[in-house]
Amino acid sequence: MAKMGDLWTQSTLEITAVAKNLHSYGSGEAKDPVDILIQNNHASGIVYVNLSGTATVSTTMLMVRPGGGILELKNIRNTVSVIGSVASNTIPYAIVKNGG
Repeated sequence: MAKMGDLWTQSTLEITAVAKNLHSYGSGEAKDPVDILIQNNHASGIVYVNLSGTATVSTTMLMVRPGGGILELKNIRNTVSVIGSVASNTIPYAIVKNGG
């Protein structure tokens, strides 16, 4: 994760078999780039990530593997959609706005 910038959000998100947005910009909000770190601590569930639409359980998505897999995204200006391969998986994440 970037060492510069403002920590904007650090939390957990419940990932299910229904896609949801991990990050999106509000109406009228400046689309400053963000750095995003996602960690998957589930023993067997995969987290699928899409930067250009709704995430699906598919090998065409970015995948965060189980057992501590980490996905670090830099300079993101898109909505980030996630979905899980299992019914319930709580993932920790952090978003740094204006990372460098």
